[in-house]
Amino acid sequence: MTETHAKADEPSLRVRTARGVSYLMVQAAASRVVMFVSQIFLGWILFPEDFGLSALAGTISAVAWSIIGFGVDDVLLQRGRTMPKWERTIFFLGISIGTTVALVVLALAPVIAWLYGHQEIMLLLCLSSLSLFIAGFETVPMVKVRAAFDFKFLAGLNAFNVVLGQALAILFALSGFGPYSFFLPLPIQILVRVGLLWMRARPRLEGRFSWARARLALSSGSKVLGVRFSDAVTGEADYFVLGFFAATNIVGFYTFAFRLAAVPVRMMSQSLRGVLLPAMVRIRRDSDKSERVGAQSAEMLAYLVTPFCLLQAAVAEPAILLVLGEKWRASIPILQVLSLGLPAQAVTEVAKSQLVASGQFTRAMRYATLSLAAFIAACVAGAALGSSLGLASAVAVHSIIANTTIFALVSRARGAERLRNIERVFVRPVLMSVAAAGAALAVDHAIAPHAGLIVRVLAGGLAMVGVFAALVALFGRRVGRQLFELFGALAVRRRGKAGLEQPAMEGV
Repeated sequence: MTETHAKADEPSLRVRTARGVSYLMVQAAASRVVMFVSQIFLGWILFPEDFGLSALAGTISAVAWSIIGFGVDDVLLQRGRTMPKWERTIFFLGISIGTTVALVVLALAPVIAWLYGHQEIMLLLCLSSLSLFIAGFETVPMVKVRAAFDFKFLAGLNAFNVVLGQALAILFALSGFGPYSFFLPLPIQILVRVGLLWMRARPRLEGRFSWARARLALSSGSKVLGVRFSDAVTGEADYFVLGFFAATNIVGFYTFAFRLAAVPVRMMSQSLRGVLLPAMVRIRRDSDKSERVGAQSAEMLAYLVTPFCLLQAAVAEPAILLVLGEKWRASIPILQVLSLGLPAQAVTEVAKSQLVASGQFTRAMRYATLSLAAFIAACVAGAALGSSLGLASAVAVHSIIANTTIFALVSRARGAERLRNIERVFVRPVLMSVAAAGAALAVDHAIAPHAGLIVRVLAGGLAMVGVFAALVALFGRRVGRQLFELFGALAVRRRGKAGLEQPAMEGV
């Protein structure tokens, strides 16, 4: 590509990236509302034991899901213009991997059920294996959608998938299916998603299967898989460990708190990663630009996620008691503690995108493996010493230390510039959020003896939002402007086509 063409393409990439981020952020926020409401309904209908059983089965299911694609999807994404030549090979690899993983889960199902002493887990894993088989057909069309920057469709697909899954879970729960309510929707969700993806981006299956390309894809993909596998085990090891130290209902309280606190935040950060990865692949040869994009994206994500996490911690007690009553009181301190470690975990998704986009698969796998080893040790110590609350504390501390370290190591900046990046991403938004959360707790403490629960939630939330907005206006105007432009890119189409004067994603 000539320099003239590169300059002509740059505004388009910049605008498409900004618009893609805004689409998926809006979708993540909407999904968070849907999932919160659905968890409330499920909390009314089901019992802690049901949540506990679903979490224990989910430990195996989630790890198996991380293997789907085997990392060959990210390898295909990096092929760029040669992608059509790889589609047939990657398509059949995806189906083969999905089938193999499904069969392994089926074989392990009775063993896991015996290990935990609950036969219900075996059927739950059988439902999961069916979903894994179907998911093998989505690898190539999903990559094609991402490579085409078709994030409006992807945001709509994700939102529809969330609504469908949560609606089905509530329907099954009302029908008396108990813990099966979490797994029965999975095959239906995946089948619908695969069908819509095929309608949008049908794979090209002409040509011959290439063993040379398959070996190359599996070789590179195995390193991506190592990162995904470590991340998946990190995401589920707390359930797995707690299952050996506590009763099923205690696991249920922890699971309920985790789903309310962490799952929506992870959806938001993974949505951003889904946009950033194809954008960073295109600029991976320009290390300075990639560094700027990564630092700016991490900073904006920190200003979105950090206050949100501390807000849910500040209003957790009146909010949960308001909508669920005393039934789920034990989950309140767990949710509050987990919320403290989530911002660092979300922000580090940006650093992981940088490593994958630049092809540093071995380095990414090394960091993920070391983080996993530390996480498992922290979980065992936390669960053994303090049951569910001790485990939540260990998870939060590990998240803060491990993810801040990974972010610092990935950064190409050195010396004072690296410290400035850490201060902008981890220190300044945290201090602002802590001050705002402190104001919310002070207001709640002052009115608690005289006000109802709904007044406490509203007053605490308004205090948190108001103080944080004021602090951003005083000390974070640059980031506030960038966030405003980021979401403005969703609506201002004509201005975007002409090139934004000060784009939300300045580095892209």
